[in-house]
Amino acid sequence: MRHSLERHCGDVAETKPTELLDWLDIVMTLETALRRALDATMFNWSCYMNRVYRETSPDPHIHWWLVPRDNHSVKIGAMTFGDPRFGSPYDHTIRLDVPKEMRQQIAEQLRHGIAMQRRPTD
Repeated sequence: MRHSLERHCGDVAETKPTELLDWLDIVMTLETALRRALDATMFNWSCYMNRVYRETSPDPHIHWWLVPRDNHSVKIGAMTFGDPRFGSPYDHTIRLDVPKEMRQQIAEQLRHGIAMQRRPTD
């Protein structure tokens, strides 16, 4: 599974079918891992390139944002995460300061969720 294009591409419409299939594999892998590891309910995927067009000579590059959404609270270690706007678009202005140790713990849970998908079946 590739995590970025091996070439510059500034528009989703310019992606090749094989690149889109790679992206679909990433979507399925991440959504499954997030459901297993963090009990995510659903996901918002976005492709934003607006800011680059504020420049005189814009040179956009495709990048995706994945926001897991939950219809319930999720407890990880000592922290509880909630989604008070579940069912509505997420608010881009809300930022949550998560300590480095917690980010590492979340990353480990996701790595474990991804590894579980890649184990050969008996």
